Amino acid sequence: MHWGLAVNVYDTVQRIVEKCVIADQGGIDWLWITDFPAVRHAPSLAAVVAENVKRSRIGVGLVSPLLYGPAQIVQFMSTLIDNYGERFDLLIGPGDRTHLSRIGIDYGNISTLVTRLVSDVTKIRDELDERGYDGVRVWLGAQGPKMIAASINADGVLLNYTDPEMLRWALSVLGDIPKGFQVGAFPPAFIAENPDCGKEYGLRKSAATVAMGVGRAVALEFGLTDILSAARKSLRQKQSIDQDVVDAIDEATLKRFALCTTPEGACDYVKTLERIGLDMVTFGPPQGTSRKLVKNLVKTREYWDDTA
Repeated sequence: MHWGLAVNVYDTVQRIVEKCVIADQGGIDWLWITDFPAVRHAPSLAAVVAENVKRSRIGVGLVSPLLYGPAQIVQFMSTLIDNYGERFDLLIGPGDRTHLSRIGIDYGNISTLVTRLVSDVTKIRDELDERGYDGVRVWLGAQGPKMIAASINADGVLLNYTDPEMLRWALSVLGDIPKGFQVGAFPPAFIAENPDCGKEYGLRKSAATVAMGVGRAVALEFGLTDILSAARKSLRQKQSIDQDVVDAIDEATLKRFALCTTPEGACDYVKTLERIGLDMVTFGPPQGTSRKLVKNLVKTREYWDDTA
């Protein structure tokens, strides 16, 4: 099982690099640098990280083709590879709808969104192959059943779920998995010796963000339609996920969308994911927000290596 960390791009570059070095030296396999869009340009930050880490692969993304376009994505991936080697993977997804709307970018026709993304993924893969970069894996981020099914057109899928029940369902949607295709989970995570999950607002907000991204079909599948209705109403009014939106989701539901546990509990969770057939787990925010939390993840990985 491969381990990844979602890099917190809201820190200073110096602190981002410090935490990436800690993760790299501690055996974390992937460092994912997001741009959904975010406050920092992911490819530029990936270059700085590549100059300082030695072992970890560097994931660029989630990157939205709605923001950059396939040709621009191919160009910045090519620049990274030419300068730092085939150490990079790419994660493609539509991006955060609210963040995109703030800079004037719209999803467009929702009924064709998956088809358009698959077309973009194919263009990106084909162009990277033509340039001889066959060591780059192109992943698709997915949550809804159409996107999950369509991810077979990529090299792998990162599933925006935490709950093993939801991940099993996603695997059933995938069906027969082609040889070489990899499946990962991307749970919001807080791993600490004595976590007080109810008081960790960063974790609760990350869990709420994932829950608010759940489509109608998934909400119906897992009995979440009524449970999430108040939070959805608040989100429509506020146009952002704030304390009111988070508080509108009960704690039991939030726990289904986040991992809050000890290092030993996290290892048990990873073992569960491995048993159901996943290849990777990338620990999402807030795990990457502080050096202490990154060190907790490294400690967890060491515990895993000692007991696996």
